[in-house]
Amino acid sequence: MPWHIVPGISAASGCAAATGIPLTERGIAQQLRFISAVDKDCDTTQDWTSLAQPGQTLVFYMGLNALSEISQQLMAHGLQADWPLLLIENGSGPQQRQVLSTLADAANIAKTMALQSPCLILVGQVARRQRAARQLVAQLKQHASEVAA
Repeated sequence: MPWHIVPGISAASGCAAATGIPLTERGIAQQLRFISAVDKDCDTTQDWTSLAQPGQTLVFYMGLNALSEISQQLMAHGLQADWPLLLIENGSGPQQRQVLSTLADAANIAKTMALQSPCLILVGQVARRQRAARQLVAQLKQHASEVAA
């Protein structure tokens, strides 16, 4: 059977680029961890103590249904309730939606916004950078439309 390899990028890299945030940043997040939110039996068991540390970015795959558990465990193991969390639905696609939240509010916001899978969960201080990136993109679009006029 003929075959070929098609190189691609991870959802984390694509979502980070699409939202304009870094996955690591000196002084904010020196580590990056990719985590499957649930195992084959839909179990959410993790080493929560090692995950609930400042100075890192956590990217949870396939975790929308486990969002409440993820948030609760991270808070129970040391992260503050106002720790930033970014939800990215349909990342890097034309239907992408992103919602900046906190650990404490994420599950309610996801429900209110009716977020659907696929939805990447990005936890860490770098998530706050998406606001600045969105403002920059809006400014660039405004400038481009003024130049074209």
